[in-house]
Amino acid sequence: MFLDSCVHTLAEGSSDPELLNSCVASRSLCMWFDRMERASRFLTPSQGAELHALGMKVVRTIERLAIIGLCKGINRWRLQPKLHCLVHISEDHQIFLVNARTYHCFIDEDFVGLVKRLALKCHRGDLLELRILLRWLLRIGSWIPGGAQ
Repeated sequence: MFLDSCVHTLAEGSSDPELLNSCVASRSLCMWFDRMERASRFLTPSQGAELHALGMKVVRTIERLAIIGLCKGINRWRLQPKLHCLVHISEDHQIFLVNARTYHCFIDEDFVGLVKRLALKCHRGDLLELRILLRWLLRIGSWIPGGAQ
C-alpha cells in the first residue's frame, strides 16, 4: 500500500504511460490482496470472479509495463514466474471458489533463487541433484518457525 501511495503521488498530473500503468498495477494488486483478506475460506461466485479479474488485471498491466520498458530500452519491469503463479491462483479462485489465503504459502516464493544458491555451494558431479536436495532438507530441519533465518 505504501508503494501504491508513492506511485500515485508521483503520477499526479502526469500523462506518462509507464507511470499510469504502474498506478493501475499497484492499485489492482492492493485490491486483490484486500479482497482476498476480507473473504472467508470459501468464496461466492462473485468474489471468485472479482479476484480472478483483479489478478489478471495485474498480470496484463505488468506485461504492458514490460513492453513499454522494452520500447524505451529499459529493463525495469521483469516478467517473473511469480506472475505465472498469480495467473493460476486467480484461475483457481474463479473455478474452485476457495480463498488462496487459506492454502497458499508465500515463504517459498523465491524457491528458484534458493535452489540456485544451494547448487552453487555444492560440488559438481554425478550426485549434484542429491546434494542440493540434502542441503535443502538440512535447511528445513534447522528451520525454527517464527525465528530468525
